[in-house]
Amino acid sequence: MKEKSKPCPFCGSEEVGIYQVNAEKTYFRVVCKNNKLQSGWNHPHVEGPLAETEKKAVAAWNTRVSGQKELIIRYVVPKV
Repeated sequence: MKEKSKPCPFCGSEEVGIYQVNAEKTYFRVVCKNNKLQSGWNHPHVEGPLAETEKKAVAAWNTRVSGQKELIIRYVVPKV
């Protein structure tokens, strides 16, 4: 059975997806598709670490370490 991605640890959204990243090699990562926190404020672009398979990407995203954020946070600033 395929493991389901947990909600975003920052905003709680279940709108997360697996994306394929092509560099010299193909990688996968889970990314939160929501751009608002529950408070209504914008939230940073949240993505899991790169992994060699979809299964490993989901496992990394689902890992929750108490007191530590293992995910990458990027603020996306639109070009003016």
